Amino acid sequence: MILNNVTMIVNGELVKRDIYFEKEIYYIKKELSRGVDCTGLLLIPGLRNAHVHLGSRLVAGSALGMTKYEYLDSIGFGIHKKRTKEDIYKASLLACIESIRNGVTHIDTMDVDPEPVIKAIKKTGMSYTASLAIKDNHTEAGDVDAQFNKTLKLGLIVGLANEFESTPELIKKGLFFAKEHDLPIHMHACETKEEVIHFRKLTGKRTIEYLSEIGMLDHDVRIAHCTYANSMDIMQLANHDVTVLHCPTSNKAISDNTPPIKDMVRNKIRIQLGTDSFAWNPNASILKEAWMSHEHTGISIEDAYKMTHDELNEGNEASFSLWSLDELKPYSNTSELIAKIMNTNTIKKVYIKGKKIIDNGKLIMKLSEEKLIKDVEKAKKRVLK
Repeated sequence: MILNNVTMIVNGELVKRDIYFEKEIYYIKKELSRGVDCTGLLLIPGLRNAHVHLGSRLVAGSALGMTKYEYLDSIGFGIHKKRTKEDIYKASLLACIESIRNGVTHIDTMDVDPEPVIKAIKKTGMSYTASLAIKDNHTEAGDVDAQFNKTLKLGLIVGLANEFESTPELIKKGLFFAKEHDLPIHMHACETKEEVIHFRKLTGKRTIEYLSEIGMLDHDVRIAHCTYANSMDIMQLANHDVTVLHCPTSNKAISDNTPPIKDMVRNKIRIQLGTDSFAWNPNASILKEAWMSHEHTGISIEDAYKMTHDELNEGNEASFSLWSLDELKPYSNTSELIAKIMNTNTIKKVYIKGKKIIDNGKLIMKLSEEKLIKDVEKAKKRVLK
């Protein structure tokens, strides 16, 4: 398929290009053979939600006004016992659809029960990584070896919970397992002050310092949050090229601390954005997360925008959205346009791996979104009783 005269943001400038693609991008240049005229449409590369718990869409907004463990201990962990696999599947599918409507085409999800979540993602065709939140220091923990075996069986990457729920011994075991099976690691660290203090009591070290000492930072590891990372942590993360998964809305709801994202940007740490749990963040917009990061941490609009996606290049999968430029006016420069994008959804079409999923603002998958919303709301009332 060929798109002609599509507007793109390249190096901070608006340019027009033609794009030829099937499942992947073959050419991005000018004056390709005649295709679909996209005059007046802005192409945004497929956005990535780099840290989300999709199954939590079932209880969206239920933790607002609560701290992390107030919610988990009073409501959250109990919900896990009440919900069914069908509940998780429908909630995850709804979360995926809401994400696609916001231009998200790739999901990195971590869930307690990943099978129905993966089923939902596959239904939409989105690309993804999935992980099981492995833990050994909680009533939910179960058998650790079974959790690692499940990771292999389901084709997951290695997931580790946090400093309260995953002991230092489990973290070491997770690293050994990941190396043995050549798997990336997706984990939480330094999300709350209490977790950092707890881990230091156990090991005598801050979390990032400990991860560096055992060789975790030399592996392919993505670390969510780092809200309480200090200057030494930042240097360690930068020296080891670790990707930080920044969740602005969730972190602000859970913590009164401003994460040191500005210092991370200054040290050229790769940062990707996530929406985290729907319990604290009942929206599925990565661009709104970018705006929140810009406002809350003081980074530039351009730096925040870079965190939302990988650049669209030849050879990449053909996943992107087309936005109405007319509906985004007025803007006098690219920075103002990006700010509009972060706060106004004018998406007309979404393609995932070359397949059109949204057309003229309408979902063209074979399912009833209205019924799905009703089913999820009904299940939500049941599990929150």
